[in-house]
Amino acid sequence: MNAPKVFPDLVTVKVCDKQSQLPVCPLVVGLTIRVPRKNNYGIGPKITDELGVAFFTSEEIAREIELHKRVFLMDYSCDLSDAVGVEASVADGPQIQRMIEYSREWGGIVPEWRLSDETIEQLRNSVNNDFESCNVCVEIEALRRNPRIDIRVNRAGAGTTPAGM
Repeated sequence: MNAPKVFPDLVTVKVCDKQSQLPVCPLVVGLTIRVPRKNNYGIGPKITDELGVAFFTSEEIAREIELHKRVFLMDYSCDLSDAVGVEASVADGPQIQRMIEYSREWGGIVPEWRLSDETIEQLRNSVNNDFESCNVCVEIEALRRNPRIDIRVNRAGAGTTPAGM
């Protein structure tokens, strides 16, 4: 008998403007895979499409986890099957700049972490500065039942109420 599948094949992150309920694009989002031991795994960046959606497949997440474990042997130990939750986040300007710098720093050592010129341009042209950064945490059981994470973002300066699902 097969063991129950732990992580969904596809996680969908949908971002809407909290006030207008309209999709937000292009917006930089990422996932943090929360695990019980050592460090959590950062996945992304991804850019939302015209529907305010970004997709993360379990295959790409598992590849990124294995890469982290290979490059940083002492810092990571868990697999995707160990995940206890996921945090979807909307990046702010300084975080986006750090993503670009990280790509430049580590991309020469780990080619998979080098962002393409096109992706860097998309990051720079995102509308993230128009919105407050935020995150939404989902426990793994809830993600299994519904692999869609909805984020409602406030326009920058519009208030600081939580993003909510």
